[in-house]
Amino acid sequence: MTTHASPRDSAPAFFLEGLTKRFGDRKVVDGLSFELPQGGVTGFLGPNGSGKSTTIRMLLGLIRPSSGTARVLGHPLSTPAAFTGRVGALVDSPALYPALSGHENLAVHAELAGLHRGRVGAVLEVVDLHDFARAKVRSYSLGMKQRLAIAIALLRDPPLLVLDEPTNGLDPVGIVEIRNLLVQLGGSGRTVFVSSHVLAEMQAACDRYVVIRNGSLVFAGSSDQLLARGPQQVTVRPEWPTDLRKLEDVLNTAGFRTQANPTEVIIDADPDRSPEINRICFEAAVTLRELRCGHQDLEDVFFNVMNASSKATSDSGVAS
Repeated sequence: MTTHASPRDSAPAFFLEGLTKRFGDRKVVDGLSFELPQGGVTGFLGPNGSGKSTTIRMLLGLIRPSSGTARVLGHPLSTPAAFTGRVGALVDSPALYPALSGHENLAVHAELAGLHRGRVGAVLEVVDLHDFARAKVRSYSLGMKQRLAIAIALLRDPPLLVLDEPTNGLDPVGIVEIRNLLVQLGGSGRTVFVSSHVLAEMQAACDRYVVIRNGSLVFAGSSDQLLARGPQQVTVRPEWPTDLRKLEDVLNTAGFRTQANPTEVIIDADPDRSPEINRICFEAAVTLRELRCGHQDLEDVFFNVMNASSKATSDSGVAS
């Protein structure tokens, strides 16, 4: 039998309009407005104290906004019962029972949520804990415990998954495990909305970003759109390392800003200027082994965007 999606199935994962939260005289989230389409992995970025966790808690119906509106999967925040069953969340670490196995922990949470235990084996496969299903949770690494926590959030098979700092406190191996899991979940058709301070892992996992500062929106869009906001680069690698100094000199003479490392020269330039750069190298009798175009990494772009936002706020006469 063919099923047809209802209008709500194609609704944005989130739609925020002027969402604001005050605690006393302090405005933590300030008129936040953005739309997040369903599907893929979206990174929710901002400095400490920018209002990310407060925003997430409002979107999950855990705290009420002071003003503004938002819809989750097409349903208003005022009716959380309409969407909470379709949202899996990891905000605070869930209760894990160290003396029970991973399978038993999930079975308990399924029972408490009124779910069939048949989901337990499925989510253990998803988070790659099937081989450790019968091991006591007290023997799990921190990364395994975090994957088990995500498994709990997946028990309802939700189309939307919201994770607040899932890599917090993890070692590099655990961080990579969570990153790979996020990519897998986003590729399976779910919408994953994740906040994190580990920007390198966010760049490897996310195809969209929402960036806030002081509770206000700085950016919302695709990864390519965000990276394009940072200085763009062209990197050239000469065939012979002995040509590096000559290459840097001729590019500087042509007006380019450069930075050399032991094997290549990085040029602050729009990729559209790569033919010009190639021609300069040719005319200087420097044979190139490689010429590639790209953006700075997410960390550099993030700080550029934050600095630009801070300057714009200062220039407008609004205190930051």
